[in-house]
Amino acid sequence: MQKGMTPIVASVILLLITVALAGTAWSYLSGITSSQMKGSFTIPSGGGGAICRIVDDCAGSPARDCAEFLVLVTNSGQDELTFDDFIIRQIDSNTIPESLSGSATHEFPSDGITTGESAKVLKLFCTIESTSNCSTAGFINDPSVGGLHTIRIGTGASSIALSVNCPG
Repeated sequence: MQKGMTPIVASVILLLITVALAGTAWSYLSGITSSQMKGSFTIPSGGGGAICRIVDDCAGSPARDCAEFLVLVTNSGQDELTFDDFIIRQIDSNTIPESLSGSATHEFPSDGITTGESAKVLKLFCTIESTSNCSTAGFINDPSVGGLHTIRIGTGASSIALSVNCPG
């Protein structure tokens, strides 16, 4: 009689090796997927992702008109989105700084955006005049603000460019 493994023992060992390899592959692939989903966002269906509107007599004395840029997104990732997650914040290829001066301001939900929630990630409000604080701050090329503008926002997981037309 020859000594060796029985077919049952061999089958069990092969099954254990297969389960171990499948577990390793699952662990690796789920790590890749979750890191890509962490900062994901989408533009809400039904449009309205980017809006530009003119607000009459909004600032200063004498009263001046203001431009308001709004960008709305939905968090489609697994974790809360914060202001710092949006590493790309641009209008017309000019970066919008984290802190603004004068009447140029921006908003972001202080408690972040939870999964599935929609919120404004950018609300830029600035005066329109020959010395517009939007243009002097360096993130809108034309002081009159009117016309077509490209807004880019992005996280480490996704980025999007939106076109918005401001009334002239």
